[in-house]
Amino acid sequence: MVRAEKTERQKVRLAAQLLSNTVAEALKRYRPGEDPELAENTAEFIKIVNLWFDIFNSYTSTANIPTKSAYGTHLQEQDESLDKMYNTTKNMRALGKNTLQTFQKGILMSIKSLKQLFLELKSTYGSLKYICTHKLNQDCLENFFFQIRSRGPDEHPTPNAAIQRMRLIILGKNPGILDSQVNTHDVVPEEYISASVLKNANIDISDALVEELQNESTQNSSRGSILELVRKDASTNRCACQDAIRNENPSS
Repeated sequence: MVRAEKTERQKVRLAAQLLSNTVAEALKRYRPGEDPELAENTAEFIKIVNLWFDIFNSYTSTANIPTKSAYGTHLQEQDESLDKMYNTTKNMRALGKNTLQTFQKGILMSIKSLKQLFLELKSTYGSLKYICTHKLNQDCLENFFFQIRSRGPDEHPTPNAAIQRMRLIILGKNPGILDSQVNTHDVVPEEYISASVLKNANIDISDALVEELQNESTQNSSRGSILELVRKDASTNRCACQDAIRNENPSS
């Protein structure tokens, strides 16, 4: 039994381990539980999901398994696996729901988008043979958002505070890969362009400048809080004065 709580539910590794070909083969071979047919159907579903997951996380064009090879190298087999996942997702319903859920719509759109992207790139660049689908993700963006949120006490910073935190990241001492505590596993570690540029430029960032930026960000946040308190206090006093005037002149 898998017990995932809070943020563990968002970890890709746990989902990949559960919905893997190993689990599917074990269910199909041993048929645990009181309903052998249910075990076989579950194994078939897990296989479909596993093949789809492999196609969307391909790193090389020379993999031995067709679904783990870059999309386009074994187009017919890969499209068959994608179509199975598409039809399965489209026809299944969550318990107590009559319509497709958000994650189902996302899977359907991803499958359609990959096929259309491959056709468009192939028509635009005739020499294109395949797509390494592991690059089609938003992990870099999510890592960047994580860094923005971790640079201050507020996890939902204002646009101005986000700009200040971005400046701290750019001028930071460690401009390599932003963070390793993410819900994905890096197989091919790569460095951001801005990081390599800063390293080659050999810019010396003083601790005083970083501290000054941090103080500036804190002061801006404090200023905003004080102004908000003053505004609320002024509004309260104005209402009190209006009530007092009405009491003194009830006829008006």
